[in-house]
Order: sequence, then structure tokens, then C-alpha cells
Amino acid sequence: MKTLFRLIAAYAARASLFIAASLLAAAPAWADNIINRWTGEKLAGQGSAAVMQASTAEANWIVESVDGGFVLLKDGKSGLYLNVETGALTLSAIQPGWWSAQWTLEDAGEGYVRIKNRWKGTYLHNETKSLAAGAIQPGWWSAQWKRERYFPETYRAPTAGRTTKERRFDQYAWLTSHNAFINYSDARWTFPNQSRGIIGQLTSNGVRGLQLDVYDFTGTSDTRGIVACGVTFSGDCYPAGVYMCHADCVSIAGANYAFPRQSLKDTMDAIGDWLAANTGEQDVITIFFEDYTANGTLAAVIQSSRAAPYIFNPNDSQWSVKSRGWPTLRAMKAADKRLVLFTSKSANADTNLGLSHDQSFNVENYWSLGDMGTNTECKTRWDNVPLNANGSGFKRLFLMNHYRNVPTTGLSAKDNTLTNLQSRLIECQKVAERLPNYVALDFVELGGAGDFIVDLNGQWVAAANE
Repeated sequence: MKTLFRLIAAYAARASLFIAASLLAAAPAWADNIINRWTGEKLAGQGSAAVMQASTAEANWIVESVDGGFVLLKDGKSGLYLNVETGALTLSAIQPGWWSAQWTLEDAGEGYVRIKNRWKGTYLHNETKSLAAGAIQPGWWSAQWKRERYFPETYRAPTAGRTTKERRFDQYAWLTSHNAFINYSDARWTFPNQSRGIIGQLTSNGVRGLQLDVYDFTGTSDTRGIVACGVTFSGDCYPAGVYMCHADCVSIAGANYAFPRQSLKDTMDAIGDWLAANTGEQDVITIFFEDYTANGTLAAVIQSSRAAPYIFNPNDSQWSVKSRGWPTLRAMKAADKRLVLFTSKSANADTNLGLSHDQSFNVENYWSLGDMGTNTECKTRWDNVPLNANGSGFKRLFLMNHYRNVPTTGLSAKDNTLTNLQSRLIECQKVAERLPNYVALDFVELGGAGDFIVDLNGQWVAAANE
């Protein structure tokens, strides 16, 4: 009973902070490729001109939020802003408050936006096969754009005269969402850890690591499930299977599980579909399963899903990671093996499938910053695996957790600031003697998380070139 009272008190505290915290959350600056739906070309800067360039090129844009829901589009290479101050579309320095440099990102459906100028009311398009700002017709694909997270290879330039080396998988940093399934979009959770659904996190937030808790749920195969189905007037009639829940799948709706109940099979199918549609070298997803399932059930669900063909198996003779080290992203893309899987339960590891025990391949710090966010020491989560541990023939991956016991948007915005993340990095580097490969956060879109990952990849570039 005392545990229940503490749980209720914690929920109440979260609720009381939620509205005020949401107002304090600042939108981050993101580095993006901006891709045209019609031609697949990317918006790019070329001196003072904005142009279209090939889909294989990288074009780094910083999308900066301003008052009123508008954004500025800043060319990450030149630092100049896209505007129509002289009537023509151009890149230049701007003055504060220029409406000519402010844009609205209108939802065009299917993950695309229309980019509308605040001053002129014109839209960005390439209907004539050259970039322009003008009037458009409804449905023009030439006026629809997709934002794709940009992972620059040389965020920090390497030493002059030295070529940037191709990096291995263990020489990258990936934004990772803690309790990725506890979000506003995929189910009706009362107190979520993330704002967007899992696919939205991958598409809109640049997330490439997902932390998922999985349980066996008996559903209507036992008496309890039949009763639940009846008393909810068929609202809780779900078949037995592996589901994503928190602590258990039966206690408190909205806290331990949510409606619609989140079947792992459905989620893995959606991830498989996302991998089929997103085929870049940086489109590699890692899933960390906090695993409470019976032996074999997790592997069976994964094997039956549309994600199965993309599983990277570190034990396969093609890779033999423990003796040969991690491959490059290019090699993983060429083989189309872009899904890396870890389970916390050693008995559920499946070397034939590629579902690996996390303690065999990774190091990980203790997960909580505490209720007040002050527990910033970096100690191992697993007593038998120190943070500076490594394999004899390969480098272990480092998962750096950085979140509280009880998340809110306001507290996460504070914890995720660039300053706080950099401070935590310094602490963890001292102990782990390496840079992190995964940075796990609540509300990944808040604070400076995106910029921190870009900066961290810059450090990996420098480290790889040493």
C-alpha cells in the first residue's frame, strides 16, 4: 500500500509540473537535409544562391525556431539564411525580425511539408526544375519537402592535409530514446517519456537507438484476461503474445500498460517497413530490449516480423565481430543488415538470429539521474562489466543513459541542454575511457540533444583519424 501511495504521489508531482514545464521547453536547432518529394534532390547553398543538388550529396541546414511558430533556414556551411528580402530567393546575412527570412512548415501529409514565406506568402518549389519561391498548385510534389536528419562526417574538420578515415559502427554516436514506446502517439500513456511515436522518433527526431521493455502477456488465454475483456466491454480483449509494458502488463492502465496495447510484433513490422523505406548509411537502428519474456518468445516474435531480414548478426561468419571488430556502416548497408538487437536476458540471446546479450557486447552506466537530477556520477549498471571493459578483438559499445526517475518535459529540457550533456560526457569519459556510442534521453527533441549528437560525432571523426 505504501508503494502505491508513493506511486500516486510521484504521478501527481509529474502532473502538477507538466503544463508549466511544457511552456518552458525550448525547441532545439536541428541539422537537416531538406529533400524535394518530386525529384529527390536536396536544397543546398551555393555562395549567395539557394540551389538544388543531387540526392547523394549532403546539405546541412539548421532549422531555427522564432516567435509565432515560424522558422529560419540557415545554411550550415556558410551560416547564411534563406530569404526573399530583395524579391528573389537568396542566401545572405539577415536583420532580426525580417519576415522575408521567416518560413512556415505546413503539413502536406505523408511526412512532407510545404515551406511558405511569411512576408510574401510564396512557397518554395522546383516545378520548373530550378528552385524558386512563388505561387503553387494544390498537390504539387515539387512544393513538398522532407526533413532528414543530417549526420555530418566532418563536423569538426580533420587536421589539414589528412583525409577523413571511414568509420566503423563503433565509432559513431546515435541519439537513443529511453522508453521509446511510452509516448503520446502510439498509445494512451498517462505520463510519457517521449512525445512522438516510435516511427516519428526515427523520422523526425533522428533517433537511431530504441529502449523497449518487453513482457509476455497472457491476454484472453486465461481467466484474468477473459474477465478484463468482459468488464471493459471488449476494450481490453487482446490475444496472448509479447507486448511492451512498464513493470508489468496488468496493474494500472496508463502507467504499466496503455491502450491500445502495444504488440511487439506490430512495432517490429513497422520498424521493418521504415528500414525498407530509409536506406541510407545512417539508417541503422539499434534496439535495447529490457527483457522479461519467457525463454524463446522474444526471438520468435522478432523472427516472424518484417524487420527480420535486416538483422545484423555479429556472430555470423561474415562479420565475426568479437574477433574481427565492428564493420563499417558502408559494409552494413551493402549487406542491408541495419538492425542491431540486444537483450538484457542472457537466456534469450539467440546467436543464430542475431539477438545478442547486451553484457557480452556493451558497457552501460547506471540509468538514473535521481529525482532531483543531481546524481551525475557515471558508474556501471552491471557490476561484472566495468565501464572501461573491452573485448580482446573488438570494442564494446557504450550506452550512456541520462534521464531521471520521473520525467517531465520541463525537467528533460533542462537535463538535455548542451551544457548538461557535455558535463555528463566529461564525467563518463573519465570512467569509461571512451566516447559514448548511444546517448539515451527522455523527450529527445528537447534541449540541445540533436546538437550534442552532431558534436559527439565530430569528436568520433577526430578520434577515428588519430
